[in-house]
Amino acid sequence: MGIIILTFIIFTLLANPTEGALISFLPVWAAHLLTNLLYLGLLPLAALTWVAEDVVCTYTGEFILTDQRIWVRGSPFSWSQSETPLENIASLTWRRDAIFIKQKSSKKLQVHMFPDGKLIVKAYDQFLGRSKTN
Repeated sequence: MGIIILTFIIFTLLANPTEGALISFLPVWAAHLLTNLLYLGLLPLAALTWVAEDVVCTYTGEFILTDQRIWVRGSPFSWSQSETPLENIASLTWRRDAIFIKQKSSKKLQVHMFPDGKLIVKAYDQFLGRSKTN
């Protein structure tokens, strides 16, 4: 429903200026057709694809902790896959359904959406021999 409302708002705000700009170098019928195709076809399709990809990430994400590395598939994008050696992890924390991995080798912070991340962090701390009270 949100995509429909957002599409309608964007269409009413931007369709006339876009069509006016296209009329300067295209026939009127082509400018009208291209504007409608853009705002009523491609824009909602792109938004729907974005939402569907986000839902797929939520349901297909896997986070595997082994004795040598952490494997992540489906986070932050459904097509992404990565592995991080345990000796390269400076810190591993969990907040608001996300796991934050700070690496020793790079300053980049990895963020992975994972609803059971608290359990992964707890298992990681137990594996390293640390115990946290939460």
